Amino acid sequence: MYDDVSIIFPALNEKERILPTLKDYILTLGPSVEYIVVDNGSTDGTQEAVLAKFPHVIYVRNEFPLGKGGAVYAGFDVAKGLIVGFTDPDGATSAKEFIKLLNKAKTSDVVIGSRWLPGSKISPQQPFIRQINSRAFNLAIKTLLPLSLSDTQCGAKVLKKSVYENIKPYLTQKQFSFDVDLLYHAHRNGFTITEVPILWSHIEGGGTFKPFQSGFRALWDILNIRKQYS
Repeated sequence: MYDDVSIIFPALNEKERILPTLKDYILTLGPSVEYIVVDNGSTDGTQEAVLAKFPHVIYVRNEFPLGKGGAVYAGFDVAKGLIVGFTDPDGATSAKEFIKLLNKAKTSDVVIGSRWLPGSKISPQQPFIRQINSRAFNLAIKTLLPLSLSDTQCGAKVLKKSVYENIKPYLTQKQFSFDVDLLYHAHRNGFTITEVPILWSHIEGGGTFKPFQSGFRALWDILNIRKQYS
């Protein structure tokens, strides 16, 4: 059913959290999906743990961090599926919810999960500071770029690989703002983008996002995107 799909899991020191996530996706979507873990310079034994449990998973190892966006794109580059997607290794978006995006990809070029549409649900909730940061960042995107999307930063997205190949030469952001860069260029090149409300879970631990430092860096990146094409 999903034999033309590749799913990328960018991972940085995710030994504990990625195993149940991979199990959920493999049991739910089946073995015909191409599962790709892109190791972003882990030092905690993530590679050994994944390959011991799931030897059929494609594992791409980078000795030095590429940034989350760089890891996702490294996965896209080796993916064989006509439909490519990525999700966070912590299981914040379950395989059951990810299926909603895959189903919508039949009629849209790019499909993104949203935590802020009617019908969306976050359980458990993010810490208040993360909620404020997310909403403020989204407002900045709507103000600075022609993207009227409710949630550019949800870590679950699906697109046709042909879309990625078309816009790849324009993609310059490899850190937390890479989602915005990807969506902006998809929109700019006339591809359709559809948001899907999902159930999303805030998972503590792991990750390198710092609400203020990372938020300011992402905002600076967006200003550079706007300046480049204004």
